[in-house]
Amino acid sequence: MVGAVALVMVGALLSGCTLSQNADQTTAGGGSIKKINALNAVQIKVGSKEFDEQLLLGQIAIIALQAAGASPVDKTNITGSSNVRQALTSGAIDLYWEYTGTGWVTYLKQTSVPTDPVALYNSVKQKDAANNVTWWARSPANDTYAMAVNSSAEQQYHVSTLSQYAALAKSN
Repeated sequence: MVGAVALVMVGALLSGCTLSQNADQTTAGGGSIKKINALNAVQIKVGSKEFDEQLLLGQIAIIALQAAGASPVDKTNITGSSNVRQALTSGAIDLYWEYTGTGWVTYLKQTSVPTDPVALYNSVKQKDAANNVTWWARSPANDTYAMAVNSSAEQQYHVSTLSQYAALAKSN
């Protein structure tokens, strides 16, 4: 029951922490997270994976829960995606941040990935409900990766795509 309450309440309080149009400055200030009586002293186990981005998100969730009146338990720094997912589904943790792509491919074992981020989120949310996992509102944060290349290397090898680099590697 704590997990269900935590999911609803933390989703509500974290959705209030948004970025302004200028993503370099936040609009949240002191007191922007209000106390929620239903969370008073409720212990909520917050997990995360073991790398910096996940550790930071876990600590943000802990601070937000404390501000709302809960008593979060720090279970962050779990090694490996499969281990943190197992911790969630077994009840060892109540919540953590997850990537929709990881949810879709790693946990739900899907091979065809929607290219639209909203479609991917909706697909993960719908399909993972069968596993008693609830995905909250999609975060406006973007975790898109792109290849960064030194321009002199790009000019030297005459490549501008990953597939061209693969072909170059095969030819040498």
